[in-house]
Amino acid sequence: MIKAAATGPVHTHSHFAALKIKDAVADHFRDISGKRPDVEIKNPDVVIHLRIYNNEISLSLDSSGQPLNKRGYRPREAEAPLNECLAAGMLMLADYEGKTNFVDGMCGSGTLAIEAALIANRIAPGLLRDDFSFMHWNDFDPELFEVIREATVNRIGEKTHEIVAFDNDIHAIRLAKEAAETAKLDDVIDFRHADFMLEPPLPAPGFLALNPPYGERIRTEDIEELYERIGSRLKEAYPGYRAWVISGNIEAMYKIGLRTFQTYHLLNGKIECRYSGYQIYSGSRTPKAETAQ
Repeated sequence: MIKAAATGPVHTHSHFAALKIKDAVADHFRDISGKRPDVEIKNPDVVIHLRIYNNEISLSLDSSGQPLNKRGYRPREAEAPLNECLAAGMLMLADYEGKTNFVDGMCGSGTLAIEAALIANRIAPGLLRDDFSFMHWNDFDPELFEVIREATVNRIGEKTHEIVAFDNDIHAIRLAKEAAETAKLDDVIDFRHADFMLEPPLPAPGFLALNPPYGERIRTEDIEELYERIGSRLKEAYPGYRAWVISGNIEAMYKIGLRTFQTYHLLNGKIECRYSGYQIYSGSRTPKAETAQ
């Protein structure tokens, strides 16, 4: 299969270029084997990427197949607000290394908690996948691949810190547990059908991640009250934690009312988001300030 993309004013019809590449490849195989190769449209063995920018052209083989953000653990019916790569990237931006207790206060389908567990246990995110495009290449060495896979498995660390994830939606918790079981992390993550505002936290020091509603289906006054309650809850129950909050509702972020030590600008799909970190102290060391920077 040929996947083509063209940008710039020189070439404006990537489909035509893809057809020319396809014909060239098919003619090559016909010349050496006497017949044109068959192509499986939905799940091709070999994918060639054609990229055209003005008069520059590049051809590359796709070694992955399915996009690498698709780890293989998410249930099909789960509509996660964060994809796996964004969740992992958020944790890396926050310098999470799995060396403290981890709390996901509003876990949804569990992506942040699962990615945290992968990091904490030193599990390669692609370890669950059993089909990569490079496995269909003629020079693929399955024995070498198994050696590499086993070396990765042997790096998996032992559980040293707790990972807990709350959500007050029982359906979301069911999907999160199903995903964790698929990822072989069901004994690592404690998913609880509970309200983050009421549940006691794990002992500090700790790392807290929150992906609260952005307000698309919630009235403005209600979403602002929710974010005010988040700020109060952090101050009241999570001293000794570093808390990180991502939201596409910038105005609501100000309502958290705690001083940030770092803010990143991220895209969650097409939604522009702020991702802010808060060091939670006891007493008066976190004066109220603007959340977004």
